[in-house]
Amino acid sequence: MPMILDHDIATRFIETYKRFLLAIDVDTHGLDLEVTLLEKMQRARKKLMAEPSLMERYIAHARQTDGYDTNMLGAVKTLKIGSWVYLRDTRSYSIFIQADSSVAFGVLGLTDRIRDIVGGSGKFFEAGVIEINSHYVCDGLIAGVVLLGKGYMQSYTKTLATLRQQGHFHTHDSQSVQSANAK
Repeated sequence: MPMILDHDIATRFIETYKRFLLAIDVDTHGLDLEVTLLEKMQRARKKLMAEPSLMERYIAHARQTDGYDTNMLGAVKTLKIGSWVYLRDTRSYSIFIQADSSVAFGVLGLTDRIRDIVGGSGKFFEAGVIEINSHYVCDGLIAGVVLLGKGYMQSYTKTLATLRQQGHFHTHDSQSVQSANAK
């Protein structure tokens, strides 16, 4: 399994996500020509993080608007925005641990491997994780990357072992995910 999503699916998601976030940004900030596209998307994502109730409102609006890919809107609806520890890679995915150590995911990159975007594993950053076609995927909007030291890496490696034992490490290709989600 590659460390990235299928190109056509990734492209469909990016177009839908970009349009979705830009609608939020325009509603919040108007037509701001002084800010880059990436900054607008990150600003909109921060707005969603601050006000999670906005997700349903904007999803409903997008579903009534022509040109949205409804399957990809379903993926947007699964968005989990937060601070993550990118611990390391396996052959199939990158391991993300939520900063509060409550859950971990096996994550794919949209169009690039996570390590290629942030320059290697052992990083802490803000990003979104979504579910697309039975995969957890990083939304590609990575902000505030911080390199973790050896002590933190050892601590998060232990955290991962605990999360696995508790059934809180989620990959779509393991049975423990289904049993953990059923609880």
